[in-house]
Amino acid sequence: MITFVEKYRPKKLEEIRGQDKPISDLKELIRNYKPGRAIMIYGGHGTGKTSAVHALANEFNLEILEINSSDSRDKESMEKSVLNAVKQGSLFGRKKMILIDDIEGFSSTDRGGINVVSQVIEESSFPVVITVKDPWDRKINQVRTKSNLVGFRSINHVNIFNFLNEICLKENLIFEESILMDIAKKNEGDLRGAINDLQSYTVDIGIREKKIDIFNVIKKVLKNRDNNVEDVLNEMDINFDDYLLWLDENIAREYKKEELTKAYDRLSKADVFRGRILRQQYYRFLVYQMFLMSAGVSFSKKEAKLGFTSYQKPGRILKMFIAKQKYEKKKSIAGKIAEKTHCSSKKILGNFEDYYKILNNKEIAKELELDDDEITWLKR
Repeated sequence: MITFVEKYRPKKLEEIRGQDKPISDLKELIRNYKPGRAIMIYGGHGTGKTSAVHALANEFNLEILEINSSDSRDKESMEKSVLNAVKQGSLFGRKKMILIDDIEGFSSTDRGGINVVSQVIEESSFPVVITVKDPWDRKINQVRTKSNLVGFRSINHVNIFNFLNEICLKENLIFEESILMDIAKKNEGDLRGAINDLQSYTVDIGIREKKIDIFNVIKKVLKNRDNNVEDVLNEMDINFDDYLLWLDENIAREYKKEELTKAYDRLSKADVFRGRILRQQYYRFLVYQMFLMSAGVSFSKKEAKLGFTSYQKPGRILKMFIAKQKYEKKKSIAGKIAEKTHCSSKKILGNFEDYYKILNNKEIAKELELDDDEITWLKR
């Protein structure tokens, strides 16, 4: 299943919503690009910065080289991937554009990466475009001083509402206007977030009916070698996070040796992309996550598996449930102690071991009004 964000990603600059002035400035800077000066596009998440760059490349027929947060961005990697590229012509006879996405995301492990970006700006004869949320971040000072800044405005809820309404018309979805307006207001400034919420809402209310139970999904992935195996993820009756746990539990029941190693390697990479999606809201990575945890795992084996395999529910879910139940009891008791001692629950929880002995005293338990379940839990 292609996400709404990808399906309705702008292909032309005129399709970028609420950014007429910065789009005009971008086109002017590209037309009159001067080597030695980059173009730095800044603005909040979901304002269309990266989409605008890709649309710009389409409009000007530019081959785009993108370096984003999923790539290695240390000094050595950046020199190999970018510095070499700016010295070479396009394989397709077109001019290039260098896109360095989310530059503030350079981490402490990306040592020297910012210095290479600065060098790229100086040496590139092709346009260098950089996206950033906060252009005044101190660690990118040397890059900002060599850049022309273009600010993308926060998208107001009216523009977001209108776009959500257009998606609904194209997808044959029927919503009350009040629901779309609530989504738009909740995501004021973040069109991408609003689109993702709309898609989540369609799933939550059951517009896309899910039919395949998890046992059959696991069987299809682990038993078969099917080029269309990824499609089954769109019809399963649980979410992706739970599906990852099911795979983790059952891969070893089906795979052995080298195929087991390959399957877990691909599953771990799917989890890496999942983490990047959650942290950075890069929903473009969802396609990689889905591929790795379906076809990636499925094709870790050389041939289809025959025979019956008894798949099991993830033990981790049960452990998490038990741990949560225990913590809730502990939290409840801490709250009662905090109320009587005029202290914070957080402080009580931090020193909870010190209270065990006195809590087993019947008089104190009575004073705190502990219920039978809480008293039983303390005696374990």
